[in-house]
Amino acid sequence: MKKPLSIVMAVALAAGLGLVWVTAASPAPASPAPALHCAASSAAGTRAAVVELYTSQGCSSCPPADRWLSRLSSHHAADGVIPLAFHVDYWNDLGWKDPFSRPEFSQRQRELAVRAGTGLVYTPAVFIDGREHRRWDDAAATQRAIDAAKGAAAGISLDVDVERDGERLSVGVRASPPAAVPGVDLVLALTQSGRSTSVAAGENRGATLLDDDVVRAWLSRRLSPAGAERLELELPGDGPREFALAALAYDGRTGSLLQGVRLDLGSCRDLRSRTPGRRAGCRSRPRSRRPADRPGAR
Repeated sequence: MKKPLSIVMAVALAAGLGLVWVTAASPAPASPAPALHCAASSAAGTRAAVVELYTSQGCSSCPPADRWLSRLSSHHAADGVIPLAFHVDYWNDLGWKDPFSRPEFSQRQRELAVRAGTGLVYTPAVFIDGREHRRWDDAAATQRAIDAAKGAAAGISLDVDVERDGERLSVGVRASPPAAVPGVDLVLALTQSGRSTSVAAGENRGATLLDDDVVRAWLSRRLSPAGAERLELELPGDGPREFALAALAYDGRTGSLLQGVRLDLGSCRDLRSRTPGRRAGCRSRPRSRRPADRPGAR
């Protein structure tokens, strides 16, 4: 292709005058986002209380329980309570398929029901420390159940560190002492809050449902004899970026909880910004709540 005459003349003139052409440098490629880090340890001498809600967007009696869990989560944001909302799939044939439902969550509820001696599966259903808690809408009864769970002896302690690179998580977990309980099952539960869903069919047709602490990933592995594991997770690409990670250790023989730790991934920080001598940490950030909200109220 021929160069335009004006460009040819400009080049010739510049050469005659001894000028030097300087071309603009191409923009440097954007630096990758820095890795973020946070870490937490279980409280010394105490054990976490895990509150499991089994729910479904296809169940008309579930929204009050969903709101209850959100209030409970806000009320207990920093005192060792780990809320988990498992969306089951056995109501998906009522006209609305719950987008957060998974068959393994339904199976987990069945296993808990068998262990509780009832075998009864229904929604909404609440388990605290693996025990069925039917009086979830009674604030005093719920607090007693939580206190009892937290008062149980801690079988082990857990140290958790998370490195977040974009949407990828590298999670390290260490149990101490590693041989305190043989056959420890380690579970990582990734939860997401602030989800809003407009339901177009089924029992909740026309409603906009708000869900917090929705379990989006559930990864289980037998803890190595050394008491340490590093596992990889990927954050879902949809919805608000309000994620938390719970690391749970269970007795592989009895299924009873040994210890748990919860980290708010929104509080992870850039490794380069850490002050020397200080350990990066994660703190649970309480959600805003109305003055009238009570953790046990519907």
